Amino acid sequence: MLSAVKFLSMLSKQTYSRCRPLYLETGAMDFFLPARTLYQSAGFDYCRPFADYQEDPNSMFMTKVLR
Repeated sequence: MLSAVKFLSMLSKQTYSRCRPLYLETGAMDFFLPARTLYQSAGFDYCRPFADYQEDPNSMFMTKVLR
């Protein structure tokens, strides 16, 4: 089974040539804290809503600049 850390690393490498930066949306509830912590450890930072997303108290938005 592929670990979440390895998956994020692979995703960043695969996406690098196609999309900069990389964005994600995740839950804002405490249940999602482990996921947000993982994303931060992989280099993601919090950002404003992107694309067609609107501010939502149930969502958090993150981005990572791929280099």
